[in-house]
Amino acid sequence: MLCTRGGNQSWNRVVEYFSVSRCDSLFVVVADDRRWFTPADAVGGGSGIPLGGPKYADFEVEPGRPLISEYT
Repeated sequence: MLCTRGGNQSWNRVVEYFSVSRCDSLFVVVADDRRWFTPADAVGGGSGIPLGGPKYADFEVEPGRPLISEYT
């Protein structure tokens, strides 16, 4: 999702969408540790974007160290 719907407050039916005026880039990490670093002006969509397809393929970056360590 690229929008907020109230955060930690009661939802007042105001949705704040992603805006290029509020940031320079978007960094996304998904559950399987794939990562994208995308310039804000290249982000399309309203409340979300479909990652993993051809539109954002050029912005996928190689995963580095895991962000969360698994303890066994």
